[in-house]
Amino acid sequence: MPRYKTHVLFTVLLVGVLFLLFSGVACLARLLVLSFIDKVIVLAGACAGALAPDIDTTSKGRTLWYAMLVCCIIAGLLLGNYILSGCCSAVLFLSLFAVHRGLFHAWWLFFGITIIFLIGICAYVPPLQQSMAILFVTSFLFGALGHLFLDYLF
Repeated sequence: MPRYKTHVLFTVLLVGVLFLLFSGVACLARLLVLSFIDKVIVLAGACAGALAPDIDTTSKGRTLWYAMLVCCIIAGLLLGNYILSGCCSAVLFLSLFAVHRGLFHAWWLFFGITIIFLIGICAYVPPLQQSMAILFVTSFLFGALGHLFLDYLF
């Protein structure tokens, strides 16, 4: 069974391949040009997604994931973004009661979370910050699906 380092490494490699593919297509079509900050956001979202399915186990990955959630909750409270704090608190609360390879290993959960967050982003995030938030959420989905794919193989 792959450990959290394997999931993160696989995700980094997957994101690297996607960057290469999309940068080649983007150069030809001049459609998508990602800045360095955008690439960091995509990588961070994908790595967070790679750790997300295992938050229902006792592991180093879970500890990292909880640290990220707590930071997001505190940041949301300090910035007055109570929706972010509430969503992160709900995920933290749910993970305490989930069994391993149960709810958090369901592909439909991550698609649902992505759709809910995308709706929330379009409704509540200022237009100048929407593209970064959308990049993070969609790359989170790819990281989570990459994790589930590795678990399926092994």
